[in-house]
Amino acid sequence: MGLVGNPIVAREVVSAPPLRGLSRPTGVQWVGSGGRAGSGYTAAMRYRRPYTSGALVFLTLVTHRRVACLCEDPVRLALSQAAAHVRARHPFRTVAYVVLPDHCHLLWQLPDDAADYSLRIRLIKHFMSRQPGLPNPLWQKRFWEHQIRDEGDMERHMDYIHFNPVRHGYVGKASEWPDSSFHHHVEQGRYDPEWGLSESIDLPGE
Repeated sequence: MGLVGNPIVAREVVSAPPLRGLSRPTGVQWVGSGGRAGSGYTAAMRYRRPYTSGALVFLTLVTHRRVACLCEDPVRLALSQAAAHVRARHPFRTVAYVVLPDHCHLLWQLPDDAADYSLRIRLIKHFMSRQPGLPNPLWQKRFWEHQIRDEGDMERHMDYIHFNPVRHGYVGKASEWPDSSFHHHVEQGRYDPEWGLSESIDLPGE
């Protein structure tokens, strides 16, 4: 079964990369309002994201107020155009993805000389904000990120991505959801077509 889902990454999905030599992400710190890192700051705390060149990074984007619109044709088209526009200027490769009505999960491989996934996400959101006829605001301001540590971590997040439509009750098995890279990975022999039946796997999270 070929990819028939959201074109945001359907043409760009690549096989899962080997993780030899993958750098561990830099430490995460909470930074106080004065910009000083460390413990003991309780006011105006902000998250300092880890950045590592060439990282494999798991990302979650959620719509503003969880509006269920990402699978609507105008939003799908804008998402595809935004990803292509940004990828041409700031390359990344998509290892896995799923797009659900109110959020999407992405597994991106950054180039060896690039670390700023936040820039790419910000530009995708900005591109979409300028398209007519879309909800505005479309996205929540923040997003979730996790840098993949090793082979097992990558496999867990790939399973999590592909099982997400089943977990949320949209379909009975992973292959029934079109807006996913699952079909590509079945063709590559990474998954059995019947993988991800409801009640066959239990993964926590969004």
